[in-house]
Amino acid sequence: MSRYLLVLLAIALFGFTGCGPARLDVSKTETLDPGEAKSIICDPQSKPQTLTVEFESSASEIIAFVINESEVKDDNLILVDSSKAIAKAEGKTGKFTAEVPANTGVHVIIRGAKVKSEVKLHVTNKK
Repeated sequence: MSRYLLVLLAIALFGFTGCGPARLDVSKTETLDPGEAKSIICDPQSKPQTLTVEFESSASEIIAFVINESEVKDDNLILVDSSKAIAKAEGKTGKFTAEVPANTGVHVIIRGAKVKSEVKLHVTNKK
């Protein structure tokens, strides 16, 4: 009887693990030179997710945006068209959310520094 209950409990716990997108909580500090861009790649998830992006630049205003991975043609992030972003913000500090559809990989890109800046970046999908 107890073996039967353990099997049922294991099945129930296993079933709950696939109920939502994988948890994302990435913090990075990047040195951003003028004319340079950096990114965090977020893998596709089986369910829609809301990304929260927070940034703080030490010296220069920057632009931070979330864009569908299909818009990133090569490794030259400077050429990515930010007008196609899912969401974006500009300034020395900022916080915004991006609604990412299911099965969609995205890049969180920072760029646009006028002078060398240290940029703290935090990306999460926690509620």
